[in-house]
Amino acid sequence: LSLEQAALQIRAYEAQFVHGLLQTEAYARALLGAGNPHASTEATERRVALRMRRQELLTREQPPRLWVVMDETVLRWP
Repeated sequence: LSLEQAALQIRAYEAQFVHGLLQTEAYARALLGAGNPHASTEATERRVALRMRRQELLTREQPPRLWVVMDETVLRWP
């Protein structure tokens, strides 16, 4: 997290999922819930909230340049 905050540029390749900085709250909740089905609702919600807070760096005064390449299946996979 601290590396993201200090970055001038972030590059990522995603073959299976939408990058965390681009996820909607509902997508993040579904992904985190599926990845750890035994986690408590509270734990999942904390992780979702953290993921949403991470996205705030994209709207700050001088955001990092974000380059994300996603496999087409990321967009088509239900």
